[in-house]
Amino acid sequence: NQQLIQHIAINFMAPEALKNIAILTVSDENDDQYLNHLRLGSDCEKLLTTLSLECGQAIKLKCLDFYKTTVRQMMKSLPYKDTFFEHLSFLDPIVALFQEGKNKIRNLSCIASRIGHVDVAKIEYD
Repeated sequence: NQQLIQHIAINFMAPEALKNIAILTVSDENDDQYLNHLRLGSDCEKLLTTLSLECGQAIKLKCLDFYKTTVRQMMKSLPYKDTFFEHLSFLDPIVALFQEGKNKIRNLSCIASRIGHVDVAKIEYD
């Protein structure tokens, strides 16, 4: 969930601002700063060069508003602060397919306690 928020927010925020998503805020007061970091894609940038400054600025502001609204909605809807998902990182194929990833699995009791009705002893044996 945090990666998804970062993936959208990087289109208008500086990378330094995205280091800790748990404390991220999207402010309307930072629009000038956000516009400096706005990423629209090469086709859109080409289109903007053919338009008047006022029209180009209006398009940029609409795109910025879209990005900000999207990130705010994601932060309201997604459980990005829930540490439970960190405990599930071993399910990521990049981690799970290599011995190094398997070594990261130390204790599944946190996961078992959230799910309930799980025989932790059997899981740890497997």
